[in-house]
Amino acid sequence: MKRINLLNSLLTTMITVTVLSSCKKNQESATGDTPHISRENVRAEVYHYHQSGNTIQAYYRGNLVNLLEIENGMYLLGGDVVLKREDIRMPGDPRSESTTNGVAWPDKTIYYRYDNNATNNLKNNVWPAATRMWANAGLGLRFVYDQRAVQPRYIQLSENHDGSAYSTSVGAPGGSMNISIDLDAFSAGNLAHEIGHALGLEHEQNRHDRDLFVLVNTAGLSPEWASQYNIKANATPVGPMDFGSIMLYPSEDGVLTKLDGGRWAANRANPSPTDILGINYKYNITTYTSDGAYELTTQLTNRKALQADSQHDMVLADTIRGTSAQKWRVRHQNNGFYKLTAWRDSTKCLAKSNAGIILQAYNGTDNQLWAIVPSYIDNYFRLVSKTDNKICIGLDTTGVGIARPHITTKEFRVDTAQQWQFRKIQ
Repeated sequence: MKRINLLNSLLTTMITVTVLSSCKKNQESATGDTPHISRENVRAEVYHYHQSGNTIQAYYRGNLVNLLEIENGMYLLGGDVVLKREDIRMPGDPRSESTTNGVAWPDKTIYYRYDNNATNNLKNNVWPAATRMWANAGLGLRFVYDQRAVQPRYIQLSENHDGSAYSTSVGAPGGSMNISIDLDAFSAGNLAHEIGHALGLEHEQNRHDRDLFVLVNTAGLSPEWASQYNIKANATPVGPMDFGSIMLYPSEDGVLTKLDGGRWAANRANPSPTDILGINYKYNITTYTSDGAYELTTQLTNRKALQADSQHDMVLADTIRGTSAQKWRVRHQNNGFYKLTAWRDSTKCLAKSNAGIILQAYNGTDNQLWAIVPSYIDNYFRLVSKTDNKICIGLDTTGVGIARPHITTKEFRVDTAQQWQFRKIQ
């Protein structure tokens, strides 16, 4: 298991769509609301659309999310990601490659080209400053100018003059994607935010556990702007809410604040340590936890370890004894999901059932697969079910005082009962 001594947070990717109707002309400002600007004069990235229609649902990258219907048959995701019809899949449509391909850039190499309208300021100053923020983050990312226009996958950099900063993909595209910025309104830090989308990061305020950390009130916003704060339920958060994330929108009184009503200093200076952790996890998801034998101990009480009772197909926590019953084979299966097999009985693996957590003969179904995701505490992890990314394994806190408390599944909480340390034995 890799040890990353950072508070963690990550993003996620998803989308949704239903029946569409014709677009209506927007009679307010381009977004219907005043763009969000923080006390530090950091402006929230936004695409200024000219027409808007319904808020709909569709699949993007295999996940269901909310989209706003805008001009020219396009859709707006999260305020600053513009998608085409071929990028998404409507519920009921046949699956298509364009809705699922591309997340990580191959070999961590991001190719780019300049649009004909790109100025020398963008080419020589703003873009180099934005890419340095990510290139200097220690992630091994490379930004390479596709001068001969031969790369099949690349970013097309352009400028606009309507106060927009946006991108057209979350993660690597199947072909080309566009990043566009108005240099009179936005800085290199805003461009670095859009690069974050291109790398695969989502907005921090959209994570499904955000209500554990922030207050969101969209009552006074137009439906179009309010959609930027929709929770993306299918995305798995990594670490706690990161108030220093370059992907987090500026705090705004009465709209987006901490639980106590406090605000945070908006960051567009550099990717935060947790932004870096998120990319590191995403781009190494199949090897982030190495295969091997592990002992799993709870953060709630580090004197107890996850234990298999193969005779009764039960899983519980018991005092650490170093026995084979407290030893687990951890092996990656696919796309960042792992199988945890009881060392004492290699035919039985950890599984989610209606009754809770049990041992079950392995058959390859999703209820037997788990993502091992950095949690809210350094060097501790969540075991998140593939069947429901809002559910993770935890200690039954009602039984903390007894000798052998049960293991259960619950939605994410800010407590230590759901956070596990993986100690590799062999």
